[in-house]
Amino acid sequence: MSLFEWFFERKNPGPKGHAEMGIQPNPVGEMANWMKILYLLIGGAIWVGYFFLFTLVEGKGVEAVILFGLIYLVLALLVHPKPRLDNMGWVRGIIDNPFRWSDDVNRFLFFFEAILLPGKLMILFFRIIFFYFSPR
Repeated sequence: MSLFEWFFERKNPGPKGHAEMGIQPNPVGEMANWMKILYLLIGGAIWVGYFFLFTLVEGKGVEAVILFGLIYLVLALLVHPKPRLDNMGWVRGIIDNPFRWSDDVNRFLFFFEAILLPGKLMILFFRIIFFYFSPR
């Protein structure tokens, strides 16, 4: 936090985002069919890329890739960052606001959400598959 941020936003911070915890309800039932197909293709491509890592890694590295993948998928399933996009800095988030620390929080939540996006797509891939093959 810079000195400007400490002086100017100490008593009245701007709106900050938050992170929700827990498993979200399954959105597959409300999706259009073309969206399901698109998510199946994207999620399947990410899974193929993840399994391609196994061909690059040998020995004990395979266990590390599996462990990292499981931890990443659990984080993607349970953590849902919600940044406030109206407080991301100047020029729609391109330039950092030097007078606010709350936009730094929103910027961190935005990047954390972007890092978790492939994992969320991988989980959605399995949710769509299980939605169609589950007994009703």
